[in-house]
Amino acid sequence: MKPTLALAAVLLAACASKQPENKVSRSMVTVTADKKGAVFAHGFIASDGVAAVPATAIDGADRVEATLHNNEKHIVKDTIETPSGSGFALLRVAAGGLAPVPFGDSRAVAQGQRVYAFFGTKVLEARLESAELRAGVLVLPQTLRDLPTGHPVVDAKGAVLGTVSTHSGDKAIIPAHAIQNALAGDRRLVAIAPPPPARDLPGSGIRRHGSARLAADSRVDALC
Repeated sequence: MKPTLALAAVLLAACASKQPENKVSRSMVTVTADKKGAVFAHGFIASDGVAAVPATAIDGADRVEATLHNNEKHIVKDTIETPSGSGFALLRVAAGGLAPVPFGDSRAVAQGQRVYAFFGTKVLEARLESAELRAGVLVLPQTLRDLPTGHPVVDAKGAVLGTVSTHSGDKAIIPAHAIQNALAGDRRLVAIAPPPPARDLPGSGIRRHGSARLAADSRVDALC
């Protein structure tokens, strides 16, 4: 092999194996949700004061806490409404100066494109099996299927192309533009509130929460 060809081969190999810079580490969030036991999930800061996390992590939770990359903890009081079935939730985190992840162009992905994920000290690499959205999500490559939901998938420049989610019982990638569209919307807030304190119904031995009526209320009222 001629020297120039040998050098070209070395350069091509170096380019192929080059790994992206980790631009998301300082934006990562761990969420703890209380719903008859603690549930933990990953997520990331999607814009200043807003974290994107798997919707299943907080559905039905009485209390949600977000832990930032520096171990700073914040109670999440409300979320930004997202489309039904979107697979992700947007949490309002009451902390200033949060560093959002850089977003890539998830509308321009191509079949066979290299994508990456940072998992602990490892950098996982895969190729997209398809660039076609199926029910709004991308197919998650087999080599990334051990990633926890809420974990970002990035391009060669380290920009986020999407987040790992569970869709129709299988793991998939929610594209970044779906999250960006939700952030650009009306940002209607939905409160995360614990259930109201239970109170006794007089003479019934039955407890109910707040103003919620029980099916047995009419029978109880008749006895009182």
